Amino acid sequence: MSCIIRNYKAIKNCTMRVFLYGACLSILIEGMQFALNLGFFEWDDIISNIVGTIMGYYIVFTLVCVFEGKRRKENQNYEWITNSTLQFGR
Repeated sequence: MSCIIRNYKAIKNCTMRVFLYGACLSILIEGMQFALNLGFFEWDDIISNIVGTIMGYYIVFTLVCVFEGKRRKENQNYEWITNSTLQFGR
């Protein structure tokens, strides 16, 4: 949770970018379906795709924060062991 709070501005800026990318891609696909008569053009598909895109972004961001935090803890433990070994070895 601290990763999310720490990176609030980055999340806010990236969320808008993710929203725009998801909206453009969804509108492009739905527009092609409409223009080529290959399926159904529905507004709720566009909305669902945008919401799914943003949810996916938050899930991936949260997982990255969790694994990054674990990696930092492992590195800190390893540095402590390495430093203490070097000090005792003198």
